[in-house]
Amino acid sequence: MTFRMMEQKDLEMLFDLFNEFVKESLDEYDVDLNIKFIKKVAGHYVETSFVAEKDGKIVGVLAGDIIGSPSFNTPIYQEQVWFFSKVHRFHGIGLLKFAESILKDCGVSHIVMANMANSKAEKLARFYKRMNYKPMEIHYIKAL
Repeated sequence: MTFRMMEQKDLEMLFDLFNEFVKESLDEYDVDLNIKFIKKVAGHYVETSFVAEKDGKIVGVLAGDIIGSPSFNTPIYQEQVWFFSKVHRFHGIGLLKFAESILKDCGVSHIVMANMANSKAEKLARFYKRMNYKPMEIHYIKAL
C-alpha cells in the first residue's frame, strides 16, 4: 500500500470509489453523485488531498482543503471525504497519519474530521477519541 499526495491523474480513478461512498453513506440523504459537478470542483482539492494506492488502483482517499478559520489564528485542514473501499478499509489509519504528518510540516495547526451520522457514528467517535481528536460541532442537513 502506498500513501501519497493526490495527483491530477488520480481524479478519474476516484469515481468508482466515490460511487461506493455514495451508496454506503449518502443514499438515505437523497444525494446523487453529480459527476459533472465533482469534475468541476475536484481539481481544487488535488493539492490538498491524499490517496492510498495498491497495484495502480486508488483504494482510499482523504480529500479536503487547507482553510482559514475565524476560530484559529493558523491554517486548518477541513476534511471533505475520508473513504476506503471495504476490503482496504484497515489502511485508513495509515493514510490519516500520513496526512497529519504532511499537513503539520506544511504549517497546518489543526485537522477537522467529520463522520456521517448513519455510518458507525459511535465506533468512529471512539476511534477519534483514541486518536486524540475532540468533538467540536454537529451538523444537520435538510433537503429543500
